Amino acid sequence: MEHLLIGISETERDQTNDIHRFLNHHLPHIQWDFKSFNDIVPEKINHLLTDAEIDLFVCSYQRIVPQSTQDKTCLTTTLPKLKDIVQIEDPSKEVIESPFGKYKYALKFLKNRTDLIDLFSPYFGKVWLIGAGAGNKELITVKGRKRVSEADVVISDYLLDQDILKSYTGEHTLIVPLTKYGKRIKKNHVSQGNINETILRYALLEKKVVRLKGGDPFVFGRGGEECEYLLPYGIDYEVIPGISAMLSALSYAGIPLTHRDYNAGFIVITGYRRECEESHECYQRIARKINFALEADLVAILFMSLSNWNHFAQLITYQEAPVAFIESGAYPRQRVFLSEVHKAQSLIEKEDFKSPTLIVVGENVQVRNHLKWFEHLPLYGMRILVFASEKLSVETSDLLNDLGADCRGYELYDLVPERIDQVSPYLKGLSNYDYIVITSRNAIDILLSDLKALNIDIRTLPKIIVTGKKTEGEFRKLGIIPDIVPNSFSTDGIIDSLSQLDIKGKRFLFPKSSLTKGVLSSYIREMEGIVDDFILYKNVPKKLSEITQQDILDFKAHYIIFTSSSSVEYYFKSLYDLNHRFIPVSIGSKTSQALRDRGIEDVMEAKSFTTNGIKDLFLRDIAKSPMVH
Repeated sequence: MEHLLIGISETERDQTNDIHRFLNHHLPHIQWDFKSFNDIVPEKINHLLTDAEIDLFVCSYQRIVPQSTQDKTCLTTTLPKLKDIVQIEDPSKEVIESPFGKYKYALKFLKNRTDLIDLFSPYFGKVWLIGAGAGNKELITVKGRKRVSEADVVISDYLLDQDILKSYTGEHTLIVPLTKYGKRIKKNHVSQGNINETILRYALLEKKVVRLKGGDPFVFGRGGEECEYLLPYGIDYEVIPGISAMLSALSYAGIPLTHRDYNAGFIVITGYRRECEESHECYQRIARKINFALEADLVAILFMSLSNWNHFAQLITYQEAPVAFIESGAYPRQRVFLSEVHKAQSLIEKEDFKSPTLIVVGENVQVRNHLKWFEHLPLYGMRILVFASEKLSVETSDLLNDLGADCRGYELYDLVPERIDQVSPYLKGLSNYDYIVITSRNAIDILLSDLKALNIDIRTLPKIIVTGKKTEGEFRKLGIIPDIVPNSFSTDGIIDSLSQLDIKGKRFLFPKSSLTKGVLSSYIREMEGIVDDFILYKNVPKKLSEITQQDILDFKAHYIIFTSSSSVEYYFKSLYDLNHRFIPVSIGSKTSQALRDRGIEDVMEAKSFTTNGIKDLFLRDIAKSPMVH
């Protein structure tokens, strides 16, 4: 019989009998002893079982033993959670605490314990290892995207396209980026051991955990190691493959992986091995594989080889063999350069390639000269920022990225709905109004949510005035056709439409944001109309992380799209770089004026204030700009 000791503090003595009964009931083959921490002699203990480890056993007691049972085998009070987990690994050493997280030693105790796993596995979560594809966020599979949207927790790689997380995760998903100390630089990377423990920790908390990787989890993604780590803990997992960089990067570069005129197959190699740091023989083995590929009419695909290229390239027999370097393959910022083996090192130094860079050695590299297509997209090479609501920034970025641009969207304000008791007096009196004015898509979502919360039928809405085609479109999706849609997406547009009506004595309801000016309300009152305007939601400036702010500054956008005067204010207050030249793009006269008020005169304004209007502006007036091409 196994003999285990539970250390307790004086304040927990009243719980001892309950704990003892519970453990004896469910794990009768183990003899449990209790002692005060003050009475324990460390030299005589192989393992010290502490509060958090007890908690690992009993955290599910209410589900294992129903509260209604007559057998009082469950705890009557809640144990302290994850406190002071320690383990005496060696009697000669001091008690060791986990530096990474308070679960570490409790997990070690659970490992390979089939008795405990059988008891608690019904309450474990599940892990999905998902390949997000390499490059464009839309390269993720349908199944992968579905699982990401359903996840409680997503543990993501730094190299992953962050737009995947913005676009596909659920509203309440916890995103755990694999960074350390808030930085994303190589020397502060998180070790594989800590990654494994992070995955396991959330799985033991009964979470649906997605481990999201660029490319494919089982192609140089360490997915196999992560699965092996989960096995002895009884955690269920599923692997969803992704499009590897050897497929996506070559396709976007216009280099066929196989071409019957040039190669009979391919081999895939990693140019980084830990043993290479200690032995020159490692580089010789890599070179021999490349030589074999070239002799056998194969193409060699090299992952993680950029920093070590010069070590093994000089050992390649065929120094005039064609080689391609694909930096950030299948991303909008993709760069591709062709060379020959003996010239490649000078090219690397000249172009200053950054990771991830895929290297391709073989005759079919030459096909790129007439098959390249990505660089021919109309907006290729343009770096564009868009400051808008989350929905609009995603739509705009997707549209422009499809045209070859590197467009990144950021939401600068959080939309916080006003308390329901503040808006209910207005919404409950909808039937008293002749018109309701809706000036944004955000207002529609929040208004509908409030109507639902107040159990108010949407059919009681009065005549609807909207600004812009997008706002109109949102209503049409609901089967509602707005009554007034101005030609101009602005307050002036609404005023122009109202000037053609007799609004004297008419009642208007105007649910607005906290940033909305009083121009429209003032006009209605001047025309002897009656208007009740109230705050429907507040625009609260986001506190962008230092990493995000630095990303924006480092991006050095050629164009910045401003979708509101408030986005102009935020940018110049928090993000403006005097040394950065850019062309501002506006989607409304008020926004353009806000830019001019800041001394920016050369503003490009879309004629149609929609995402398609922005697209047309770029295609018509910008695509031939010498700044980029």
